[in-house]
Amino acid sequence: MKPGPTEPVHSTLANYLSDHFLEEAAFARHCGVSIETIERLQREGLIPRPSYTVKDGRIHSAVFGDMPAPGAEPGRYHRPEHVAWARLALDEVKEKSPDQARANLESRFQERCREAAASLGATLDFHEVWGDFLDGTYGLCATDPASEMGIIRKEWLQKRLVKQSANGHPPEPLDPATAQGLLELLEAYSEACMPFSPAEYPISSRKRLVDDLRPRLQAVLDQEGRP
Repeated sequence: MKPGPTEPVHSTLANYLSDHFLEEAAFARHCGVSIETIERLQREGLIPRPSYTVKDGRIHSAVFGDMPAPGAEPGRYHRPEHVAWARLALDEVKEKSPDQARANLESRFQERCREAAASLGATLDFHEVWGDFLDGTYGLCATDPASEMGIIRKEWLQKRLVKQSANGHPPEPLDPATAQGLLELLEAYSEACMPFSPAEYPISSRKRLVDDLRPRLQAVLDQEGRP
């Protein structure tokens, strides 16, 4: 399998956020509610918190902490895919207490995660996955952050790739069969994870496990004349 080209890094953080996220005011409008309602749902643990918060020239995420944010507009940034989840949460709290609504949503989420994991043969801590979901982690790192299958598949592929590639640093020499298997796993992971913003890309799994590793694997296959 011929690998695709290295993914382009977005030229600016502002472009990346504009391309992939909704600032909280726009997110609330898409959900059909006020910003205050969105903030309440976050406090009650019913919807994911923002994946990124930009303030005072810094960008914060649950994954990478605080980093410089040159040129980015202040705001709280959500993935648009989470609008559907917010609407589900709003339906739950119409006739239920926040505690009951949260219990129902968590149960639904974890059951679907179990089904996804079973179909893949994956073993994960679903309570931890739920916590990361609410922290906005998967909005930052998963291509499909509103789908339990999308989340579990990304986590499963990353764990496999980390283990099989020694966290992006496979020992030399690599035989062609091993390189081919790693490359196929890498391409699947590439599709399941986000490109990451310019702020954290240099220290991201995307750079380490995809863009840095892919040329090394392809060089082994090129020596063998493999496509």
